[in-house]
Amino acid sequence: MSQLVEDCLRIIFTELKYVPNSLYSCILFFFRNFTSSYQRYGLELIKESIYTNDYQKKYNILEQEYYKLFINNCKNITDFRWCTTLPLYQYPGASTCFSQLRTLYITDNQSWISDKLLGMSQICQDIENLELLNCDRDTPGLIKFIDNQKNLQSLHLNNYVSCEMGEQDIQEWNKYLLISSFPKLQYLETQYLSPHGVCRLIENSQNIKEINTRNHFLGEEAIYNIKLFKVIAKNCPNIESLSVNTYLKNLGGVKEIILNCNKLRELDISINFEDDAGNNHEREIICDEILNYLLNYSPRNFDEFSFNERWRFSVNNLKNFFEGWRGRKPIEFNPRFDKCDHFTQKHIEIVQKYYDEGVIDIDTRFLYSANNY
Repeated sequence: MSQLVEDCLRIIFTELKYVPNSLYSCILFFFRNFTSSYQRYGLELIKESIYTNDYQKKYNILEQEYYKLFINNCKNITDFRWCTTLPLYQYPGASTCFSQLRTLYITDNQSWISDKLLGMSQICQDIENLELLNCDRDTPGLIKFIDNQKNLQSLHLNNYVSCEMGEQDIQEWNKYLLISSFPKLQYLETQYLSPHGVCRLIENSQNIKEINTRNHFLGEEAIYNIKLFKVIAKNCPNIESLSVNTYLKNLGGVKEIILNCNKLRELDISINFEDDAGNNHEREIICDEILNYLLNYSPRNFDEFSFNERWRFSVNNLKNFFEGWRGRKPIEFNPRFDKCDHFTQKHIEIVQKYYDEGVIDIDTRFLYSANNY
């Protein structure tokens, strides 16, 4: 704490003066029960007060001293949320602190910490769960860090800011996705990454049990919306849970997964908005057909189906679906909407009837306001 000035300590004590117990367990003085959650919440609290008082320079000193103290006193941590641009791998004790890391969340823009990730990749090589928010640039350090993980079981790649990426950034990141392979990967979640890259990642990894992916599928990328279903059906025979968005015209691709993946237990499908989605009767035919496939071909352990407001079921087919489901494990028939004008009172009454009879395993009372405008 050699560089920590009196004003910084004064701010901390002022913030905590009405919570005496907190002072006795303050992260700056007592490390016996220190956990990584303190690292995040403590810094956010201190940072807020410092910004309020326009003490940016003092905050920078405090942040450096904080991480020195954290790394020097915490041994073999297994869970860490990275929210700093400091070169943590250079700090004394970094190897002992991070070498057993199993779960890592990176919330900063990776382009700001690429060189830090490159250094950290020499220490952390056994990550099992990795979550990256805003992986929005060609970052050699990030690519090297991911590539060093041979025991990766859960991967979450978020790219909400893809619209801000330059063409070169997209191409370089896609090149990496096309050659990535994680043979132990069990869970994959992607948000607005290259559809082609996601397909190749699934092909190269294989045997993923849970997939949660969202994409725009704009322009030429729309073809990968269809390909995605084929890739999953072929390369993930043991998949148990799938959450995906698609267009109505591509919904038939789900059939291949239902037919080929005999361990499928959960299916969550959101239909994208389209200006040319056809008339209501055509929509009903397509959606009813998926229900029929679930009834006739889904595995016996399948028990959860979720859908958004752009699905449209005929009343008779919905009734036939639940009647045919009788005798199987109760299904969680899960509408993901608050309002939907074509989920009528008749639909609601059918759902309620089969819930009362134990065919459906989810409370349906909220549906009574679904078509009230």
